[in-house]
Amino acid sequence: MACSDVSNNVWWNEFHPTDAVNQILAENMWFGEYTKMCYPVNLHEMVKLKQ
Repeated sequence: MACSDVSNNVWWNEFHPTDAVNQILAENMWFGEYTKMCYPVNLHEMVKLKQ
């Protein structure tokens, strides 16, 4: 059974990550917050380069 407060917990099944997981993934792709998922530049840097 999933936890009742999915916004503060990292949990997922095969198809449905919680909001907390989605937030971590989005921050990684946009800013490279936790790890370099997007290499050599993250999405934020890519958008700045296109302007």
